[in-house]
Parts: sequence; structure tokens; C-alpha cells
Amino acid sequence: MIVTEFKPMKAVYSFVFPETFKLLRSLELVNIELLRTQTSAARAEEILHPHFPGLVVPATTVGAIDLDEVHKPIVERIIRAYSQQAIGLDGYASVYPTSGSSEGIYHLLTKVARRGQRTIHTLVGEYEGYREQGKNVGLETREWEIDDSSIKKLSPGTVWFISNPCARDGNILPDAFIQMLCHLGHQVILDLAYVGATAPHRFDLTHPNIVAVVTSFSKPFGTFRFRIGGMTFSREQMPTLYGNKWFKDVQRLFQALAIAEKIGPQGLYPKYRPIQESIIAALNQRFSLELVPADSLLLATLPASKQSTLPAKWLQKQRQEKLNWARGKTLRFCLTPYFEDACPLSHFE
Repeated sequence: MIVTEFKPMKAVYSFVFPETFKLLRSLELVNIELLRTQTSAARAEEILHPHFPGLVVPATTVGAIDLDEVHKPIVERIIRAYSQQAIGLDGYASVYPTSGSSEGIYHLLTKVARRGQRTIHTLVGEYEGYREQGKNVGLETREWEIDDSSIKKLSPGTVWFISNPCARDGNILPDAFIQMLCHLGHQVILDLAYVGATAPHRFDLTHPNIVAVVTSFSKPFGTFRFRIGGMTFSREQMPTLYGNKWFKDVQRLFQALAIAEKIGPQGLYPKYRPIQESIIAALNQRFSLELVPADSLLLATLPASKQSTLPAKWLQKQRQEKLNWARGKTLRFCLTPYFEDACPLSHFE
């Protein structure tokens, strides 16, 4: 690949992968019968069968499609599609469809605040939404380096918001770190927004102190602007999300199921990892850099200590705009513009 400009994105808004776009365009699920209270569950299954063979549609006592419960079999099948990546996801008693992971995160932060806690804990450079949304409900955020030995001296019961793969650099965190927090008696809320964007990895969610998990399809599949694949899994009920039983986007739920089953968490990585590597190799050659591919497809990293090696004109512009690209000890770059260059519009036809 040839690059002529240094133009990474600071925010990870994600790249709409051609496979995702074509799949969403091909689904013919805007069917009025699926939205009518008098449509039988059997008829709904008939409509859905070409896309989702064997899907059992919940029925009311009179045999009609139960639209209030229709998300449940969808969630069950998505969990099954992720069973080799998210181990123990089926062990959470309460599951709520949400508009991306951010909605679930806000409700979990609110729950923490209502229980009287005033501080949440994250890693340095983590997803800024934890801190910023936490401020809105009166929570302070304490950030830690992953190798800080004083973490072991914390009193049990602190609440940690952790993304894995981690938003700070797109890399998979050591399993031992999360297990340590759990064994020390802390509560972990795990954000799996990047799962599906890396090589195969088993994320162990079975420890009871992983009290909640949020998911999103934005990063691994490029659905940031669609709000597809958001779910909150909790060991306890989440009363503030109870209304999502009714206020949910049924169309998006079916689309999420199609993505999970027809593309899946390992459907894109083998094809796009070489593209990620070629983009970074071209940037390194053109600008004499030492960028490294993150575990997650869309990201490249550079030690913060090597910031001065970045293109001078680009650095000057960032200083003028007062932009800070550091995520702790790492500079994180989103490669979406380069993926768009590598996949022109003709790839979406």
C-alpha cells in the first residue's frame, strides 16, 4: 500500500467493513407482519427462517408473536455465536438490549453512584467515557498503571471499569490482571466493545466478581453509526434498563444476530489483519516511524517517548489544536482513513 499523508484519527469511530454493509443491505427484515400484535409466532418464524433457520419466536398465550420478549432468543443465539470468545456470558441472570455499549455503561455508573460509592477505578488511558459520564453522576475516577503494586493494597469492594481488549491501545489485557482484581474482592465491569477485532482469544467472564459485561459491534464490525450489537449483561437486575424490554429496536436486534452468525467474531480479522499491517508498514516507511499494529484491527501505537519522531507539520497542527494523543505511555492512532483508502466504494457494491 502507498501512503502520502499522515492522517490518522484520534477517536475510534470505526470503519464500516464491506462485509457488514453488504449484509445489512441484503437483509429484508422490514416486514410489517413482524411488528403486528396479531401475527402468529409460527408466521413470524416462517418469515425469519431464510435468515435464521431454527429461530424460535416467543409467543403470547394466544400464540401471537410476543414482541416484548422477542429479544430473548436473539440474545441466546448471539451468546452461542460468541461462546468460544466470551466464556461464561451465558451465566448472567439479566440481559438488556441497549443502543451500543455506552448506554449500558451510563446505567452501570448510575447504579454504582446510587449505592453510595464515590470513586471508580480504571487503567491510565482507558476509554474516557467512564470518567466523563461518571462525572455526570457524581463519581470520581482514579486511574492506575497496570503494574502498580499498590493496587494489591486497596480495600476489597472497589469498582473497576475495564475494557478488554483495552481502549487505551487496542491490546488484549493479561488475563491474570483481571483475575487478580476479582480474587482481591473487587468488582469488575467489563467492556467487550473491541471483541471480534482481534485474533482468537478466550475472555473468561466466569468469576462472580465480574458483575457486569457490556458489548458493542461498533469497533469490530463498523456499526458505530447504526447502534447495533449493544447489550448489558448483569448478575443483578438493572431496574433502570427494565424499560428496554419494550423500548428496543427490533430491526437492529435481528441485524445484530445476522452479523454474529453470518460474519461472527472471527469473520473479519484474517482478511483485514494483513491490510492493517500493510498500512502501518507503509506509514513507517514513508515517515520513518516505528508504529506497531495493535491487537485490534483499526489501531496502531507508538510509545509516547517517541512522539518527536512524528511528522513535524502534523505535530505543529496538533499543538495548535491542543490535541493530546497520549493514552498513558502510548500514542494511539485510529487507521480508519487508511482502511477507507484500501477499500474504495467499489468494494461495497
